[in-house]
Amino acid sequence: VELKNLNSISYVRDGIAHEIQRQLAVTQSGGTIVQETRDYDGEAGVSQSLRSKEMAHDYRYFPDPDLMPVKVDDAWKARIRAECPELPFAKQTRFFTQYSLPYTLTSVLVWDRTLADYFEEAAKFAGPGKAQAVGNWIVNDLQRELGAAKLELADSKVHPQHIADLVTLIDAGTLLNNTAKEVFIEMFATGEPPAAIVARKGLAAAPTDTAELEGWCRDAIAANAKSVAEFKAGKESAINGLKGPIMKASKGKANPKLVDETLRRLLAEG
Repeated sequence: VELKNLNSISYVRDGIAHEIQRQLAVTQSGGTIVQETRDYDGEAGVSQSLRSKEMAHDYRYFPDPDLMPVKVDDAWKARIRAECPELPFAKQTRFFTQYSLPYTLTSVLVWDRTLADYFEEAAKFAGPGKAQAVGNWIVNDLQRELGAAKLELADSKVHPQHIADLVTLIDAGTLLNNTAKEVFIEMFATGEPPAAIVARKGLAAAPTDTAELEGWCRDAIAANAKSVAEFKAGKESAINGLKGPIMKASKGKANPKLVDETLRRLLAEG
C-alpha cells in the first residue's frame, strides 16, 4: 500500500499509524489487503483508495541495453574488501581492542589517517602498556600546539619517537608530570629529543634517596599534626597537606608516587 499526501513529518507518523490500524481491521474482519494507492487526509485522520497498483510484471521492466550484467560473488567482494583501506569504525574497534584506548581518544584519532598512523608509530616505539599515555599526549598536547601554531601534523618537528621517549621518561620516574609539560613545549618548538632537553635544562626528577625522602616525610608529618589526624580519621585528601612541604624541600623534584607511598607507609606505622 502506498500513501499519498504525506507532506510533513507528523503526517508521515500519523499516516503510518492509521494504515496499521486500517490493515489490522481489514484482516481481523476476514478481508484481504489489496495492493493500492491511498490518499491520506491528515486533518480527518482517514485515508481513501485512489487507484489499484499493478503487479511488478505489469510495468514491463526490461534490462537496460547499455548496462552489462554484473555478477557479485563472494570472491569479488573479498577482493574489493581487501583493496579498501581500513575504515574509521573498523580502526576504532581495533584501537580499542589492541591498545585499550578509550572512546575519547579513538574518536579523535581514527578520523584522520595521518594522525592515526602517527599514533601507531609512537605507540610502537613506546612499547606495551603505554599506548594510552601516548594517545593523550598526541590528542591533547600535540593537537593543541599544532592548532595554536596553525600547522599541520606534517609540519610538526615532533617525531613519534619523541612522544614515546617522553612517555618513557615519565613512566621511569625520570621526569615528573609538571615538568613534562615544559619539556613538551620545548620539544614542539625545537624538535629536540626530550632526554636532551631534560639534561640541558636540568629538569630530571631528584634521584631517589630513600633516606632523604623518608626524612622529608617525617618532618612533614611532625609539622602537620592536623593533616595527620584528619587522614587517620578517614579524610583521604588530607594527605595532600603533607605533600606540599615535601615537594618544597625537594625543590619540586621528588617523585610524587614515591612521596605518596612513603607517607602512607609512615602514617600506617605511626
